Amino acid sequence: MNQSEQISEAKPESIWGLMGNTFTGPLAWMAVMLFIYTFAFSALWIFSVVKFFGSEATGDQILWATVFLAALMIVSSLKLFFWMMMFRDSAMRRLDRIEKRLFELKCE
Repeated sequence: MNQSEQISEAKPESIWGLMGNTFTGPLAWMAVMLFIYTFAFSALWIFSVVKFFGSEATGDQILWATVFLAALMIVSSLKLFFWMMMFRDSAMRRLDRIEKRLFELKCE
C-alpha cells in the first residue's frame, strides 16, 4: 500500500455522507423509524408549548409542561441514538483499516 492510498483511505467523510450511509444497509429501517419518531415527538413538543401558553388553569399548565419535558427528553434521546448509529459505521470502517494495516505489517 503506497502513501497516496493511505491518505485517500484516511480522508474523513462529511456529515452528509455519514447520514446518507446510515440510511443504507440492514439497519436502514431503524434510521427511518428514528426520523419519523423524532419528527412526531418534535410536533408534540411544539404542540405542548402552544397549549401551555394557551391554558389558564395551573393544573393544565403543569400537565403541558410535563408533556413538554417528556417530549424534549425523548427527542434528545432519539437524536443521540441516531448520532451513535452514524458514527458506528465510521468507527467500524476505521477498525477494518487498522486490522488490514496490522495484518500487512505482520506479513512483511
